[in-house]
Amino acid sequence: MAEGAAHCGSCGISVEASSAPPTTPPIPPVVPVPPVGTYAPANDNNATGGSGFAEFIDFRKMVTSSIMKWYFIISSVLIVLGGLIILVSSFGLMANQWTFGQGIATFFLALIGTPFYLVLNRVMCEIIIIQFSIYREIKEINAKK
Repeated sequence: MAEGAAHCGSCGISVEASSAPPTTPPIPPVVPVPPVGTYAPANDNNATGGSGFAEFIDFRKMVTSSIMKWYFIISSVLIVLGGLIILVSSFGLMANQWTFGQGIATFFLALIGTPFYLVLNRVMCEIIIIQFSIYREIKEINAKK
C-alpha cells in the first residue's frame, strides 16, 4: 500500500489521499440590478430590463397582436351563428302571409351578409396586425441606429 493511502476495512478498497486542499468553483461575476421602475435600452432580443407587469402598464409590451388570432376566431364564430339565427328566423317570417316579403328579404340578406361580414372581419383583423408589424419594423430600424 502506498504512503498516504487509506484502506477500507469492510470492502477492501484502497483510496489514495491527496495533501492538496480542495478547490472551490469560481464565483460568477455580480451583475448590477437596475432600480425598480427603470428600463435598460431595448436590444434585438426585445429585452427591456423591466418586469412583465411594468412593461404591460407602460405599454412597452403590446398584447393586441397576440390576441388578434383569438379575436378573429371568436368573432367569426359569432358572425356565422348570427347569420344562421337570422336565416332560421327568416323562415318564421315567411310562414306568415303578412310578412312573407320580409322573410324573403331577410333570407337573402343573411345569405349575402354573413360572408360579407366574415370578409370584413378578416380585413379589419389584418389591418390591425399590419399596424403592429409596421410598429415592430420601425422599432427594429430605430434599434439599429
